[in-house]
Order: sequence, then structure tokens, then C-alpha cells
Amino acid sequence: MALGTVTRTYVPQLPGWPDGKPPAGIGSVQDYAALVVEFLDALGIEKSTLVGHSIGGWIAYMWPPHIRTASRA
Repeated sequence: MALGTVTRTYVPQLPGWPDGKPPAGIGSVQDYAALVVEFLDALGIEKSTLVGHSIGGWIAYMWPPHIRTASRA
């Protein structure tokens, strides 16, 4: 069963990833996590489950628990 068939699924493209150079101001996984927070805020999502591969996996692993309620998969 595909993930998108059991839950709403978003797949944001992170700037500079995977084929480019990160834009100015993006120097760490925490910076990318902040972009994901902005993405979720723009969509009005308060609770989420983060699933990631490569840099997305690092973002999910290092997700600051004080930002919002999120589970990591």
C-alpha cells in the first residue's frame, strides 16, 4: 500500500538539493529544518509525521521537538 493512499502526503523539494548548491543562508541541517517548518506553517499543518531519505532523513532525525508536535518515522 502506497503511503499517499492512507494519508495526505507532501514531498517538498529542498532548495539546492540534490543537484545544486544550497542558497545563501542555508548552511546546516537545522537551516533546512527551519525551511520545513516554514513549509508546514504555510500549509497550516500543526501535527505531522516526518519521513525522509538522505538529507530528509537527517532533518527528521534532528527535528527539534520544541518546534511542534511531530513524530519521526
